[in-house]
Amino acid sequence: MQKIFIKIIVVLLVVLYTYTACSKWFDFTRFKEAMLHQPLADWIAWPLIYTLPVLELAIALGLLSDRFRKAALLGSACLLAVFTAYAALIMLGGFGRIPCSCGAVISGMGWKAHLVFNTSFLILNAYGISLLKKQGAYDQ
Repeated sequence: MQKIFIKIIVVLLVVLYTYTACSKWFDFTRFKEAMLHQPLADWIAWPLIYTLPVLELAIALGLLSDRFRKAALLGSACLLAVFTAYAALIMLGGFGRIPCSCGAVISGMGWKAHLVFNTSFLILNAYGISLLKKQGAYDQ
């Protein structure tokens, strides 16, 4: 049963990361403009503009491989934790009104929905890591 849950979690995360990476590439101009309106220094924003979609796709591909799944789940957890913390800071008024740099359907969410969405995926991700640990995948 644990293997089925891991597969479900992996599929959900692969869909999430593939969708977000591709939506950024397909509407790169909008993504770039939204990123440049974030409360980030240019020296952080510009590298993120070019590395974030690549990182998301790399995580999706890593999740599909038994060899890289552990690293991909850990990378995914880190990325989701950063996104979740950022959404929480926005909800707490830390930055004022910030445009979403997400793509398509996800960009239509408000920040509260983003926080719930990201937290849900972070919990799923953590559960996937714990299931892999139970299977001994972390002992290798």
